[in-house]
This record gives sequence, C-alpha cells and structure tokens, in this order.
Amino acid sequence: MNYSKDGITVAPMLDVSHPKKSGKCPVKIRVTHRRTRWYYPTGKDLTPEE
Repeated sequence: MNYSKDGITVAPMLDVSHPKKSGKCPVKIRVTHRRTRWYYPTGKDLTPEE
C-alpha cells in the first residue's frame, strides 16, 4: 500500500534486515521526496508471516 501526492510517497515497510531476538521485525514508515528517503519508526513489531 502506497500513498502518493504532490511528489511525496508514503509507504509502510517491514525492516527485515534488522530482526530482533524474538524474531519480529520493526515496522517503519518510508517517506520519499525528490528521491530522498526518510524512515520513521512506528514502535510496532511483526513477524514476516504476519
């Protein structure tokens, strides 16, 4: 699911490159503007299957 308006794209992402000891991965929000990306943590963790 992506949201795009006025050249800004917002998308949720699962950071599988940094799993925690419990096997869950942090959920982050990716904001893209002019090909520059920023990642904001949500404080939620999910497994890749969820």
